[in-house]
Amino acid sequence: MPGSIKCQPNIFRGGIPGISDGTGIMEVKVIDRPLMPFLLKYPLSPLHMTGIALTAEEFALVRDTGWILSKNRIMEKAMGLMGDLQSGMQELESLKKLPISISPAISREPKISRGENYMGLPYIILDYPRDFSKTSIFALRTLFLWGHYFSLTLHVAGQAREQLLPVLAQVARLRSEAGSWQICINKDPWQHHLEEWNYIPLSGLDSEKRSTIIQDLPFFKISLPLPLQLWEKMKDMAIREYDTLCSQLVL
Repeated sequence: MPGSIKCQPNIFRGGIPGISDGTGIMEVKVIDRPLMPFLLKYPLSPLHMTGIALTAEEFALVRDTGWILSKNRIMEKAMGLMGDLQSGMQELESLKKLPISISPAISREPKISRGENYMGLPYIILDYPRDFSKTSIFALRTLFLWGHYFSLTLHVAGQAREQLLPVLAQVARLRSEAGSWQICINKDPWQHHLEEWNYIPLSGLDSEKRSTIIQDLPFFKISLPLPLQLWEKMKDMAIREYDTLCSQLVL
């Protein structure tokens, strides 16, 4: 039957759905055409088939339910891990000492988002604290990206950036001395993967270069990757890193 279906796209931008028709819902039309008579009349040529034919490896996977069920279990465990991290972060005393202008981010409920297609891979995001308004952004964002890493990110822009600007250079210096923190150099703040054209290590920058990046970009974004091998330690490590980071943001 002809008609349409509604679907909600997974969008990374601040955890806020993309807007397609003013509601954030995309409309997909359903074609009213019986498929089999159409294929009989217009059979697929070998050229068309090359795009849909399965390789031997793909055929083995499509017949095997084990790997997808294992993947689903892992994603559920990752969701639980983010939930535990969320609870721990809500208890951080350092958050309560941040400037009053940051309070909207702290008062909002934490948000855990799950999707299947960031760079073609499953992902889970915890945003807390989180404020993605039109005039200000302050967020601590924890990302689990399948096959890659966890990442801990501080993202500030707008009014929050202006409020914290006096301490950002100091934060960048302190983070450069503490592990593998990296700073975003891309003009697009919504790219999250830690490629060299997107992030560079803070430890390799002198104070002048750090200051130039902070002043030139309209946002400040630093991230710490944690290898997946640290799965069982990730929660405690993230809480410790975020607690230290927030303590350094106090004016």
